[in-house]
Amino acid sequence: MDQPTAHPRVDCHVHILDPHRFPYVDGHQPPSGETGDGTTLTRLLSGNGMTHALLVQPSFYGTDNSAMLDAMASSDGRFKGIAVVAPETSEADLVALKAKGVVGVRLNLMQGRPDMLCHPGAERFLARLASLGWFVEVMADTDTWAEIAAVLAASGVRLLIDHMGAPELARGLDQPGFRAVLALGRETD
Repeated sequence: MDQPTAHPRVDCHVHILDPHRFPYVDGHQPPSGETGDGTTLTRLLSGNGMTHALLVQPSFYGTDNSAMLDAMASSDGRFKGIAVVAPETSEADLVALKAKGVVGVRLNLMQGRPDMLCHPGAERFLARLASLGWFVEVMADTDTWAEIAAVLAASGVRLLIDHMGAPELARGLDQPGFRAVLALGRETD
């Protein structure tokens, strides 16, 4: 860090996109100009007075968290991570991710398995994540939130709501999914 500050300043949602060293999966491509490795991010954060960052695994890498973990390993503790894992990931692998600075898991329900939290085993998966003290960052469309809110509320996980719950603005504030997101936000421990 260039200058110590009394209070941390954290970018709480940033992606590492390093296609030269870590190829994307399944032909996914971000918009041009949105790539950057850990060194570039460190320079950008320092230049703007930020002390830390929470790296969020982007969809372009699927469950291969290598680019994010590489950036975390060279960050001198400035970066923590939100990984993407399969529900069947072993306990040993989850613990290994935690030891490397992962503090949560991202569930992108807008791609892949939008109903994954409605299937048997979802409660067990969430309980495993809660037992690690991890956050669960959920990216879902507005209608999905109404379907998953009860499962998330009952799970005991610390919840991060990605992109404010992706409400459809044209549908107004009274849409069931947006109301579900607001209700989750009102939950307290």
